[in-house]
Amino acid sequence: MIVERKGDQMIGVKKLALIMVTLAAVVLCAGPALANLVINGGFEDGNTGFTSDYIYSTSSGFINGYYAIGSNPSAYNGAWTDITAAHGGTNMMIVNGATNGTSSVWSAQVTVESGTYKFSAWVANSFTGMPNPANFTLKIGGGTITSFALGRYTKGWQEFSTNWISTSGGTVTLALVDTATGENGNDFVLDDITFARVNPVPIPGAVWLLGSGLLGLVAIKRKFRK
Repeated sequence: MIVERKGDQMIGVKKLALIMVTLAAVVLCAGPALANLVINGGFEDGNTGFTSDYIYSTSSGFINGYYAIGSNPSAYNGAWTDITAAHGGTNMMIVNGATNGTSSVWSAQVTVESGTYKFSAWVANSFTGMPNPANFTLKIGGGTITSFALGRYTKGWQEFSTNWISTSGGTVTLALVDTATGENGNDFVLDDITFARVNPVPIPGAVWLLGSGLLGLVAIKRKFRK
Protein backbone atom coordinates (compact mmCIF):
# COMPACT_ATOMS: atom_id res chain seq x y z
CA MET A 1 0.00 0.00 0.00
CA ILE A 2 1.34 3.50 -0.93
CA VAL A 3 1.07 6.14 1.80
CA GLU A 4 0.69 9.73 0.59
CA ARG A 5 3.09 12.02 2.48
CA LYS A 6 1.40 15.37 2.28
CA GLY A 7 3.99 17.03 4.54
CA ASP A 8 6.85 16.18 2.18
CA GLN A 9 4.81 17.30 -0.80
CA MET A 10 4.05 20.65 0.84
CA ILE A 11 7.78 21.15 1.45
CA GLY A 12 8.32 20.53 -2.25
CA VAL A 13 5.65 23.08 -3.12
CA LYS A 14 7.27 25.67 -0.86
CA LYS A 15 10.66 25.08 -2.49
CA LEU A 16 9.09 25.48 -5.92
CA ALA A 17 7.45 28.72 -4.83
CA LEU A 18 10.80 30.04 -3.57
CA ILE A 19 12.46 29.19 -6.89
CA MET A 20 9.73 30.96 -8.86
CA VAL A 21 9.93 34.08 -6.71
CA THR A 22 13.72 34.18 -7.12
CA LEU A 23 13.45 33.81 -10.91
CA ALA A 24 10.83 36.55 -11.00
CA ALA A 25 13.14 38.90 -9.10
CA VAL A 26 15.95 38.21 -11.57
CA VAL A 27 13.70 38.86 -14.58
CA LEU A 28 12.04 41.98 -13.20
CA CYS A 29 15.31 43.54 -12.01
CA ALA A 30 17.31 42.69 -15.12
CA GLY A 31 18.40 45.71 -17.10
CA PRO A 32 18.77 46.07 -20.85
CA ALA A 33 20.99 43.58 -22.62
CA LEU A 34 23.91 45.41 -24.21
CA ALA A 35 26.34 44.11 -26.85
CA ASN A 36 29.12 46.60 -27.62
CA LEU A 37 29.55 47.40 -31.34
CA VAL A 38 32.73 49.42 -30.77
CA ILE A 39 36.02 47.62 -31.38
CA ASN A 40 38.79 48.26 -28.85
CA GLY A 41 36.72 50.81 -26.94
CA GLY A 42 38.95 50.33 -23.91
CA PHE A 43 42.19 50.82 -25.92
CA GLU A 44 43.65 47.59 -24.53
CA ASP A 45 44.77 46.62 -28.05
CA GLY A 46 46.62 49.91 -28.50
CA ASN A 47 46.18 52.31 -31.40
CA THR A 48 43.76 50.25 -33.44
CA GLY A 49 40.03 49.83 -34.10
CA PHE A 50 39.32 53.56 -34.53
CA THR A 51 40.40 56.64 -36.45
CA SER A 52 41.29 60.15 -35.28
CA ASP A 53 41.94 63.58 -36.78
CA TYR A 54 44.64 63.92 -34.12
CA ILE A 55 48.23 62.76 -34.60
CA TYR A 56 49.38 59.64 -32.79
CA SER A 57 52.51 59.98 -30.67
CA THR A 58 54.67 57.49 -28.79
CA SER A 59 56.88 60.10 -27.16
CA SER A 60 56.34 62.41 -24.19
CA GLY A 61 55.76 66.14 -24.33
CA PHE A 62 53.47 66.10 -27.34
CA ILE A 63 51.61 69.30 -28.26
CA ASN A 64 48.00 70.28 -29.04
CA GLY A 65 46.30 67.99 -31.54
CA TYR A 66 48.29 64.91 -30.54
CA TYR A 67 47.35 61.79 -28.58
CA ALA A 68 48.89 58.65 -27.13
CA ILE A 69 47.66 55.31 -25.85
CA GLY A 70 49.05 54.59 -22.41
CA SER A 71 48.41 53.89 -18.74
CA ASN A 72 49.17 57.29 -17.16
CA PRO A 73 49.02 60.83 -18.61
CA SER A 74 51.76 62.10 -16.29
CA ALA A 75 54.21 59.85 -18.16
CA TYR A 76 53.71 62.10 -21.21
CA ASN A 77 53.63 65.47 -19.44
CA GLY A 78 54.92 66.09 -15.92
CA ALA A 79 52.27 68.78 -15.33
CA TRP A 80 49.38 66.43 -16.03
CA THR A 81 47.45 64.59 -13.34
CA ASP A 82 48.83 61.26 -12.21
CA ILE A 83 45.93 59.02 -13.32
CA THR A 84 47.36 55.55 -12.77
CA ALA A 85 44.06 53.67 -12.97
CA ALA A 86 42.27 53.45 -16.30
CA HIS A 87 38.50 53.30 -16.04
CA GLY A 88 38.75 49.69 -17.22
CA GLY A 89 41.80 47.57 -18.01
CA THR A 90 45.19 49.28 -18.11
CA ASN A 91 45.17 51.58 -21.16
CA MET A 92 43.45 54.88 -21.96
CA MET A 93 43.57 57.45 -24.75
CA ILE A 94 45.68 60.41 -23.57
CA VAL A 95 44.90 63.62 -25.46
CA ASN A 96 46.30 67.13 -25.79
CA GLY A 97 43.23 68.92 -27.19
CA ALA A 98 43.43 70.61 -30.58
CA THR A 99 42.66 74.33 -30.84
CA ASN A 100 40.43 74.32 -33.93
CA GLY A 101 37.30 72.97 -32.19
CA THR A 102 36.36 70.73 -35.12
CA SER A 103 38.78 67.79 -35.16
CA SER A 104 37.45 64.35 -34.21
CA VAL A 105 39.33 62.97 -31.24
CA TRP A 106 37.92 59.50 -31.82
CA SER A 107 35.79 58.05 -34.61
CA ALA A 108 34.53 54.62 -35.64
CA GLN A 109 32.02 53.06 -38.02
CA VAL A 110 29.37 50.67 -36.76
CA THR A 111 26.52 48.77 -38.39
CA VAL A 112 23.09 49.39 -36.89
CA GLU A 113 19.50 48.22 -37.27
CA SER A 114 16.30 50.06 -36.42
CA GLY A 115 16.03 50.58 -32.68
CA THR A 116 17.44 52.44 -29.69
CA TYR A 117 21.17 52.51 -29.02
CA LYS A 118 23.18 53.77 -26.06
CA PHE A 119 26.51 55.55 -26.46
CA SER A 120 28.82 55.78 -23.45
CA ALA A 121 32.37 57.03 -22.92
CA TRP A 122 34.38 57.77 -19.78
CA VAL A 123 36.48 60.94 -19.71
CA ALA A 124 38.64 62.74 -17.16
CA ASN A 125 40.65 65.95 -16.95
CA SER A 126 44.39 65.48 -16.97
CA PHE A 127 45.00 69.16 -16.09
CA THR A 128 42.37 70.27 -13.55
CA GLY A 129 41.95 73.89 -12.48
CA MET A 130 43.06 75.30 -15.81
CA PRO A 131 40.83 77.32 -18.17
CA ASN A 132 39.52 75.91 -21.44
CA PRO A 133 38.52 72.39 -20.28
CA ALA A 134 37.45 69.89 -22.90
CA ASN A 135 33.93 70.16 -24.27
CA PHE A 136 32.77 67.09 -26.19
CA THR A 137 30.22 66.83 -28.96
CA LEU A 138 28.94 63.45 -30.10
CA LYS A 139 28.12 63.12 -33.79
CA ILE A 140 26.36 60.13 -35.32
CA GLY A 141 26.03 59.93 -39.08
CA GLY A 142 27.38 63.46 -39.34
CA GLY A 143 24.63 64.98 -37.19
CA THR A 144 25.22 66.45 -33.74
CA ILE A 145 23.48 64.40 -31.05
CA THR A 146 24.53 65.96 -27.74
CA SER A 147 27.40 67.68 -25.90
CA PHE A 148 29.20 67.17 -22.61
CA ALA A 149 31.56 69.55 -20.78
CA LEU A 150 34.11 68.26 -18.29
CA GLY A 151 34.28 71.43 -16.20
CA ARG A 152 37.38 73.27 -15.12
CA TYR A 153 37.68 71.68 -11.67
CA THR A 154 36.14 68.29 -12.43
CA LYS A 155 38.28 65.45 -11.09
CA GLY A 156 38.08 61.74 -11.69
CA TRP A 157 36.30 59.71 -14.33
CA GLN A 158 32.99 61.07 -15.64
CA GLU A 159 30.56 59.20 -17.89
CA PHE A 160 29.35 60.86 -21.08
CA SER A 161 26.32 58.91 -22.27
CA THR A 162 23.16 59.32 -24.32
CA ASN A 163 20.60 57.30 -26.24
CA TRP A 164 20.16 57.48 -29.99
CA ILE A 165 17.30 56.11 -32.11
CA SER A 166 18.07 54.53 -35.46
CA THR A 167 15.15 54.60 -37.90
CA SER A 168 16.80 52.33 -40.45
CA GLY A 169 19.66 49.89 -40.83
CA GLY A 170 23.09 50.57 -42.27
CA THR A 171 26.56 51.82 -41.40
CA VAL A 172 26.95 55.02 -39.41
CA THR A 173 29.98 56.93 -38.18
CA LEU A 174 30.37 57.77 -34.50
CA ALA A 175 32.61 60.74 -33.77
CA LEU A 176 33.71 62.53 -30.60
CA VAL A 177 34.76 66.12 -31.25
CA ASP A 178 36.45 68.36 -28.69
CA THR A 179 35.01 71.81 -29.42
CA ALA A 180 37.19 73.66 -26.89
CA THR A 181 39.69 75.95 -28.61
CA GLY A 182 41.96 77.01 -25.76
CA GLU A 183 45.61 76.00 -25.87
CA ASN A 184 46.04 75.44 -22.13
CA GLY A 185 43.88 73.19 -19.95
CA ASN A 186 42.31 71.33 -22.84
CA ASP A 187 43.93 68.05 -21.83
CA PHE A 188 42.05 64.85 -21.03
CA VAL A 189 41.90 61.07 -21.08
CA LEU A 190 39.29 58.84 -22.70
CA ASP A 191 38.36 55.23 -21.95
CA ASP A 192 35.73 52.47 -22.23
CA ILE A 193 33.73 53.68 -25.23
CA THR A 194 30.63 51.60 -25.89
CA PHE A 195 27.78 51.75 -28.38
CA ALA A 196 25.12 49.09 -28.05
CA ARG A 197 21.54 48.40 -28.90
CA VAL A 198 19.20 48.53 -25.94
CA ASN A 199 17.06 45.38 -25.91
CA PRO A 200 14.39 45.44 -23.19
CA VAL A 201 13.75 42.16 -21.39
CA PRO A 202 10.30 40.83 -22.45
CA ILE A 203 8.82 41.46 -19.03
CA PRO A 204 5.09 41.10 -19.95
CA GLY A 205 5.58 37.49 -21.05
CA ALA A 206 7.67 36.72 -17.99
CA VAL A 207 5.06 38.22 -15.69
CA TRP A 208 2.34 36.16 -17.40
CA LEU A 209 4.32 32.96 -16.83
CA LEU A 210 4.97 33.91 -13.22
CA GLY A 211 1.29 34.61 -12.63
CA SER A 212 0.28 31.27 -14.13
CA GLY A 213 2.79 29.46 -11.96
CA LEU A 214 1.61 31.17 -8.79
CA LEU A 215 -2.00 30.33 -9.61
CA GLY A 216 -0.96 26.73 -9.99
CA LEU A 217 0.73 26.79 -6.59
CA VAL A 218 -2.41 28.21 -5.02
CA ALA A 219 -4.47 25.38 -6.52
CA ILE A 220 -2.05 22.75 -5.20
CA LYS A 221 -2.07 24.30 -1.74
CA ARG A 222 -5.89 24.25 -1.63
CA LYS A 223 -5.83 20.59 -2.65
CA PHE A 224 -3.59 19.70 0.27
CA ARG A 225 -5.87 21.56 2.71
CA LYS A 226 -8.78 19.25 1.86
